[in-house]
Amino acid sequence: MSKFTSFAIVGAGYIGLPITKALASQNVFVVVLTRSSAKTEIPEGVKIAPVDYDNIATVIQVLKEHRVEVVISTLGPAGWAAQNTAAEAAKAAGVKLFVPSEFGVPTEGTTAGFMAAKDKSAKYIQSLGLPTARFYNGFFTEGLLDVVGFSTNGKVNIVGKGDKPISWTSMEDVAGFVAHVLTTLPESQLEYSTFRLQGDRATLIDIASILKTTPEFVKEVPGPGGERATQMQALFEAALGSTGYDANVGGDGKAKAGSANDLWPNHHWKSVKEVFNV
Repeated sequence: MSKFTSFAIVGAGYIGLPITKALASQNVFVVVLTRSSAKTEIPEGVKIAPVDYDNIATVIQVLKEHRVEVVISTLGPAGWAAQNTAAEAAKAAGVKLFVPSEFGVPTEGTTAGFMAAKDKSAKYIQSLGLPTARFYNGFFTEGLLDVVGFSTNGKVNIVGKGDKPISWTSMEDVAGFVAHVLTTLPESQLEYSTFRLQGDRATLIDIASILKTTPEFVKEVPGPGGERATQMQALFEAALGSTGYDANVGGDGKAKAGSANDLWPNHHWKSVKEVFNV
């Protein structure tokens, strides 16, 4: 069975760059589609293609020129309109698989906020007749300290009870998994698939213990970025932090958190303790 060997990354930023590096290490062709021609940290051998997403013809041309089989979008909220354009271009260029920008908690069936926007985009891509592969990793472990305002007072600041289990996965593990399955699994196992990852599982109360500090119950997360962190913790309180989340049941469903981990045999997934060396 044939496997994919040509990839395009749309947006090589926060998680896009680690995925780019992980794919490059697999000795496959990788091109980064970007609005800028800057080569910051892009691995040697990876092509850079400046594109204007308002000009779909140029995106189609780049994808055809490099015979891209898989497009991976890592765009943030401000770029989701561009994701749909990239998908339209991918369909026209004969791309076989599109990975929408998920890389968080499961969004299928959600009806409000940014999660619903992600699900809507994924469904639009599928409506084009373009198969998708959706990757859920919960929350990036590296962002944990910001979510709890740790730098402000050295404590785990908790909005709510902090007793809901959360899936934490390191960026290195996420990027490595994406690169592994996209280059080893046959096309039939990737089309319209959902991958639920989990490097570690812990409540915010657990996190306080892991970091050897105390929980501080607050109305808002203190410090820079506190407003966004408070919003993120609201998701935790609503049981939305687990990659086993199912919108139909309002909590973990039949598809278990971390159920896709076994697709990367013999890999050691980093725990929260290991990421922060505590």
